[in-house]
Amino acid sequence: ALSTVGFITILFISNFITAAIFISIFGVGNGLIRPCITTILTKKSLTSNGQISGLIASSDSLGRILGPIAGSTLFAYSINLPYYFGILLTVLGFFMFIVYKLRNEQKLTLKTTNS
Repeated sequence: ALSTVGFITILFISNFITAAIFISIFGVGNGLIRPCITTILTKKSLTSNGQISGLIASSDSLGRILGPIAGSTLFAYSINLPYYFGILLTVLGFFMFIVYKLRNEQKLTLKTTNS
């Protein structure tokens, strides 16, 4: 949620101070997300941690390749469009996490009930 808030506030940057604050919020949010995602994926994986870590690194690299291409294409239509698209992806990812968390809690509840 912190990363989402930070990303949304980037649209409201009006000077250097607001830029520093809003980008810092976004950076802290992203810094907290990365280890969490890696931990969740390695704990839930049925394969080795090395394979999952490799897939995470590959996905990160793919995003660094495709992100600028998509961003510059969207920027050609509107200066704010890359941010709106990024916000959409961030909110979508947040909701996917909520669904994952709820499903995981339901599985834990079923296991404790059946035991």
